[in-house]
Amino acid sequence: MTYHNNSRLKVTLMFVGFVLFISCGPVDDTAKAGDVVREANNDLKEIKKIYEINENKRDDLKKALLTDNEAAVRQITDDLVKAIAEGSKFGVSAMEKLDQAREMKINSDYADYLKLKSDALSRQLKAFDEYRQAAKKLNDAYDPKNTQAKEEVKAEFKERSDRFQKNMEIAREYSSEANEFAKDVQRKEQGN
Repeated sequence: MTYHNNSRLKVTLMFVGFVLFISCGPVDDTAKAGDVVREANNDLKEIKKIYEINENKRDDLKKALLTDNEAAVRQITDDLVKAIAEGSKFGVSAMEKLDQAREMKINSDYADYLKLKSDALSRQLKAFDEYRQAAKKLNDAYDPKNTQAKEEVKAEFKERSDRFQKNMEIAREYSSEANEFAKDVQRKEQGN
C-alpha cells in the first residue's frame, strides 16, 4: 500500500510540476541575450578605439587634397582603408551577436530595442563602407598632375563622404531612438 501511495504522490507531483511549467509560458532568455549584447558592446568599444586613433585622418586628408600632396593622400587613404577594414570586422562581429540575441526568446521590449540598435549599427557599417570605398578610390586613382582625373576622383570622394555623413546621421537617429525607447521602458517598469 505504501508503494502505491508513493507512486500516486510522485505522479501527482509530476503532474503539478508539469502544469506549473506550462502555465509559466515559454522560457525567457532575455538575461542570456543581455550577456550576448554585452559581448557585442565589447566589439563596439574596439571600433571606438580605432575611430579615436584615426579621427584626425579625415582632416589630414582634406589638407593633403588641398595642397595636392599625392604621397600624403596615398598614405592617409591607405591608413584609412586598413582602419575601416579592421573596424568592420568588429562591426560584423557585433551585428552577428545582436542577431544572435534577437533570435533568442526575449521579451518584446528588448526585441524592439535590439532591432533599433541593429538598424543603427547596420547604417554605421554602411557609412564606413562608403568612406572606405572613397578612400580606396583616392588611393588608387589620385593624380594631382592630371587635372581632369584629379577633379573626378575628388568629386567622387566628396559624394561618398556626403553619403557617409548622411548614413552616420541616420545611424545616430536610430541609436538615439533606441536609447529613448529603453528609457521609456525603464520608466514604465519603475512606475509599475
